[in-house]
Amino acid sequence: MMLPEWLVWWALPPAQRYLRRRSPMPPMGTELPRGSAPYVPLTEEPLDAAELARWQADHPMPEPDEADLERERRDADAARARWSPRARECAEQVVRTGRGSVDDVPGVALEARLARFWWGSSVVEVEAWSLDGSAGSSCAAVVARGSGPDVVDEVALQVAVALAQVAT
Repeated sequence: MMLPEWLVWWALPPAQRYLRRRSPMPPMGTELPRGSAPYVPLTEEPLDAAELARWQADHPMPEPDEADLERERRDADAARARWSPRARECAEQVVRTGRGSVDDVPGVALEARLARFWWGSSVVEVEAWSLDGSAGSSCAAVVARGSGPDVVDEVALQVAVALAQVAT
């Protein structure tokens, strides 16, 4: 038996409800379009368990290249370190006023917002884009209610990641 959607939504903490309302996910109870799952063939009829196992054995998921993964980690860490001071300034502004922006990075615009809820949790939303339209980044994350002064660190991390993705 499936619960009514409004009952499931009501049971969620306010920050989670906020994210669910703003996410592009389909409403609960709707089926995903056929073939939307990765590494599953498009067929007219659903595959049974044996057919799916045989297909997955014939088409294994490629193993990640460890050197590429390590290089990506190093690049991400370097970008975060590069943008960390500017991200921290923006995060302090966001925590203090609820909104913040980065305007002094050439060719990049960034806006951040902190929505606070009565249970003490918050949602940080960060949107960054390049002014020439070649790159963009958007993210939202729940900041737990017990974070206290770590809220600035959480927001700074989200801002630094967004800047790293757009300004590199």
